[in-house]
Amino acid sequence: MEDMKKSLLLSLFMLFVCKGYCQTEVRGRVVNERGTAVEYAGVWLENDSVGAISDIDGNFVIKIPKGSKNSLTFSHVSYQKAGVGYQTYSSGNELTVVLKDKVVELADVVIDKSRKPKNIMGRGVTALADAGMRGKGRENGVEWGPALKNKKDMVVSDILLSIKKCTYKECTLSINIYKVNGRKFVNILNKPLYHKVTQDSGRKQLHIVPEETIVLKGKTKYYITVSVVDSDAWGMIYFPSAFRTCYARRIEMGKLKKLPVGPAIIVKGMEI
Repeated sequence: MEDMKKSLLLSLFMLFVCKGYCQTEVRGRVVNERGTAVEYAGVWLENDSVGAISDIDGNFVIKIPKGSKNSLTFSHVSYQKAGVGYQTYSSGNELTVVLKDKVVELADVVIDKSRKPKNIMGRGVTALADAGMRGKGRENGVEWGPALKNKKDMVVSDILLSIKKCTYKECTLSINIYKVNGRKFVNILNKPLYHKVTQDSGRKQLHIVPEETIVLKGKTKYYITVSVVDSDAWGMIYFPSAFRTCYARRIEMGKLKKLPVGPAIIVKGMEI
């Protein structure tokens, strides 16, 4: 009986260990067709909640749960998505994943530059609690932000985001804008929007000016997000928050979580 108890305890212990540690670790590097590193590319398992983000040199590490044979998908706003099957990544060799350039259709728009930019999405009603994100950037890969919808076609000129407190010595924020098609979210950017924030920055407002022409169609729903895609270590960052419909999710994957408050992001633009 005593031997049976020891055997059962050992079996339970091994089961616990396997759930926590029986994983396949896949390593590699994401590059473009010219061999240049693709920074902060999303890496995730199809139909799963497991994901990671490549570092500034394109290197990534993702832990695949035991028994999973789903394909890996790689994405970045400037490139086409790429997939790697189980038979390839399970070999144990380091992967080199090549992302092809995205075919960019330049927006043909006419803007009255004599007009000053106006709010496409204002600050909203201020909430008492702050909106916070914590963790180590590439390990979490969580994005969070509000939904917006405008009556007329607009071109984004400015994105304003206030930082209340940052405990990271240094972190990189990424801003993304998605067009909402039912349950699908299509990133409409062709160039990434990154901004570095340091601990000594204190309370400040980030002023982000897109390099490309970003058109928001009238009567169309969009989703604008902020996420920490890189950091020196574990930390936290806080934003003033506002009452409005917001969503949170793992970057490029996972179910959306609807929230009543979120970071007070301001989007300005001009009518086409």
